[in-house]
Amino acid sequence: MKSEFISISLNKLPILGVGFFAVLTPVLAQQVDSGRINYLGGVVQDICNIETQDGTLASSVDKTTLSSDSNQVNSLTIGPISCLGTPQAGAITVVSNMKSGALITLDEPKLNGPSAAEQSFISVNNSAYDNTIVLNSNESGSVDTSSVDVLFTNNSGFENGEYTAYVTVTCSPAP
Repeated sequence: MKSEFISISLNKLPILGVGFFAVLTPVLAQQVDSGRINYLGGVVQDICNIETQDGTLASSVDKTTLSSDSNQVNSLTIGPISCLGTPQAGAITVVSNMKSGALITLDEPKLNGPSAAEQSFISVNNSAYDNTIVLNSNESGSVDTSSVDVLFTNNSGFENGEYTAYVTVTCSPAP
């Protein structure tokens, strides 16, 4: 008896199936959810990335000058050893998206150590020494890698000890 019921049911299935799915089609369409993709973080702003590379100070033989510029200090070596340090320029590279261009300001260098500097100067890419320097970016808003030298003088001579120096570099939109 069960086999008759199954075969009768199967024989009627195509007819019932069309009607059944025709009735369910609008119901199924209403149950389909829509989706949405959200995009976060749409901030537009000027950026200016300043990369720096440290330099090294050295002293002149008479101890009146400390500089990262080998042209400003006399080398004193005994064999392979540099007794007064080996000067090495620092460097900066700037990448920005500022359409009007960027102004890169290098403040007057600061010296830390046993004696104070009487005068402090800075030079970029072997330019003339000055107290501060302002660089203009190229059309893309950037400044290619540039060497930065510092120069400190003390007419009485710097006292013995360890000295460090730093230069503050800032970036702002060009007017």
